[in-house]
Amino acid sequence: MRGEFEDHLREMFRAWPIIGILAALAGAGAWALSAAASPVFVATSVAQVVVQPTDRSDDGTVTEFRSRTLAELATTPAVLLPAATRSGLDIDATTAADRVRIELLDSTGFIEVTSEGPSAAEAVALADAVVATMADFVAGDRQLGSDEELRVVESAQAPTDPKSDRALQTGLLAGFVTGLLVAEGVVALRVLRGRLSPIDAAADLERATGIPTLDTRVGTGAMSFYQNHLAALPTITVFAVAEADIGVSVDLARMSAGAHDRVLIIDGDRRNPRLHRLLKVEQVPGLGEFADRRLPLGAAVRPGPLGGRVAILAAGSSPAAAASTHRSAIERAVDESGADQTIVVASESSETLASVQEWFGTSAAIVLVVNVSDGRGRRREIVKRLKMARNSGVRLASVILVDTRNGSNR
Repeated sequence: MRGEFEDHLREMFRAWPIIGILAALAGAGAWALSAAASPVFVATSVAQVVVQPTDRSDDGTVTEFRSRTLAELATTPAVLLPAATRSGLDIDATTAADRVRIELLDSTGFIEVTSEGPSAAEAVALADAVVATMADFVAGDRQLGSDEELRVVESAQAPTDPKSDRALQTGLLAGFVTGLLVAEGVVALRVLRGRLSPIDAAADLERATGIPTLDTRVGTGAMSFYQNHLAALPTITVFAVAEADIGVSVDLARMSAGAHDRVLIIDGDRRNPRLHRLLKVEQVPGLGEFADRRLPLGAAVRPGPLGGRVAILAAGSSPAAAASTHRSAIERAVDESGADQTIVVASESSETLASVQEWFGTSAAIVLVVNVSDGRGRRREIVKRLKMARNSGVRLASVILVDTRNGSNR
């Protein structure tokens, strides 16, 4: 779930220029419209319904009922029309209803009358007129024997400033909402695009890191990627994390054979050599015998199932040799082979990216293989790993994404 949320935010961030522009335009437009609108003044008056003592006591129920009845009456034309006339304003009952708000306060019997107007005087006049009209109705009821009266607790006061200027707040809110809607729309469109034509994860990662990236799950473009980024390199060190499929090395050797006359593939994994099993050849003789100088390179290499152009140097009988001896043997093999391109297989189980870089110095071309079938295949984890490699002084020639769950790299 966290990874999906991060991907969601990342898709939003990728479109930040268009989101920012549209949000800014919407915010500026809302601010301009709000600032240009006529000012609105608000006046408030508070009245209290008082039930006079009679031969029966009032526990508040009667007062609450009569105040609610009066508040409801105040929202009808029966009160609003005479109140509009009394205020001296050129408005009708409908306009008065739009400008007046009647509320019952928490204290029993208290009614709050709030009115709005284009000027402070109009707001006060309408609020006072509504309260006075309500008082007339109560007075009329008293003549008919009612035991209640309406007292003005707080007369409407002329406001000195219009209702809180919300132009800036309105602009900011409009900009935020617009930006959010546009961002979600962009993500929705990209999700739709992903369903119709999958988004290129490799291109996305390449934009984020600047490192050429191949996604083998796509199933196309591998040869052109090799030609554009790897064919001209004399030595390629394929560095696979422990769980990743080293079959990428074999695929690269096949592509190399299509571009060069002589190709050498070396199993440089000191602790967990697997290339011989993958190619179904014997592990001995190989790099171990060549490192101990028991065999010359010509006797240690052998042909394999990759065609006559590809020679194989398996791990040999002593793959766990000292790192310095191991690196020296690989360097000698590269020099003596005369191959147009050499592919060295290494893995995290025996080396680090920094140590692999030391094999050939800053001229080394390291291809990092990342298995996207596990947690480290997430974009955030890949980018973190690449940054760590760069901080260690490692120069990566490319990144290749594989998924061993479905054999997409084979």
